[in-house]
Amino acid sequence: MGSIFHEYFMSQKLIKPQKFLVEGVGKGSIPGCMDFGVIDDVIQVTDEQSFQTCHQLARKEGLMVGGSAGLNTWAAVQLANQSRGRRGVIVTVLCDLGVKISIKGLQQDLAGG
Repeated sequence: MGSIFHEYFMSQKLIKPQKFLVEGVGKGSIPGCMDFGVIDDVIQVTDEQSFQTCHQLARKEGLMVGGSAGLNTWAAVQLANQSRGRRGVIVTVLCDLGVKISIKGLQQDLAGG
């Protein structure tokens, strides 16, 4: 939850980014190409939720993805759960490989984490 995007989406106020582990999502500024006018909602995801989802995708689906893809998948599943009974399509992007977290994840698995 290090990113400033959620707070900015909710209040249009810039805050200081918090500590984060998922690379590429803890931005401290709003990129010029970001158009909040076309965004319906911003879902906050913790580092733990992101990395747990990475492990689930590896174990259950055989997909070795990184933290950003874990974050995107976790948010998509939450949105799907909130949308039960309504018609629609939810799309997400698995935008990275799990190379950077694979050693950490393997260490956690071996340690019983």
